[in-house]
Amino acid sequence: MEFVLGVVSSLAATGLVAFLSRAPLMGRRIPFRTVIKDVRRLASLINADSSVRPDAIVAVNRSGAIVAAMICGLLTNVRLNAPCVASLVLERRSGTRVTTIGPHLPDLTAASSILVVSCVNDTGAGLGAVMDWISGQEGGKQILSAAVYSSPKAIIQPDFVGREIMGRGLKGVDRLLTAMPWMVSGWRHDLPNERGKRGK
Repeated sequence: MEFVLGVVSSLAATGLVAFLSRAPLMGRRIPFRTVIKDVRRLASLINADSSVRPDAIVAVNRSGAIVAAMICGLLTNVRLNAPCVASLVLERRSGTRVTTIGPHLPDLTAASSILVVSCVNDTGAGLGAVMDWISGQEGGKQILSAAVYSSPKAIIQPDFVGREIMGRGLKGVDRLLTAMPWMVSGWRHDLPNERGKRGK
């Protein structure tokens, strides 16, 4: 009987460890090696498409700048030193959430093909705001988008996705940004009670 209990408890412990390793958002930070693996997967998808040869990368916010810098070094047949960063501003106006681009905007006049990179695409509002701003300022250019992590329910779906994240709550995409290995404790979203919500 003790042998059977030992085997069962060992199997249960092994199953729990395996589950936690596949669900990195259970209140913990995502290991940096996992993020690198997912960024490499995203870069390989972009490299596989011969029609995509960006001469500028625009990162969505600060977290996007970190992964976009990695993408710059992983793209083949492309010479990119560093991404530009488009800062987002989230606010409520007359009861409606509005996402706009911050005051320090990148100069993309010399670029003919632009890749917009987001770390986490939970609602699609941030990615959409950056792409709308670029198309409004830089008409006639190829503008593509990529996200390391994206929700299938986002209103804007990137052209390239490293890993699609299903679900909500502790293991959903809306908690993913705060689980990134570079996020400081105590960080707050611009509208902290609204991360992951798509409604008004």
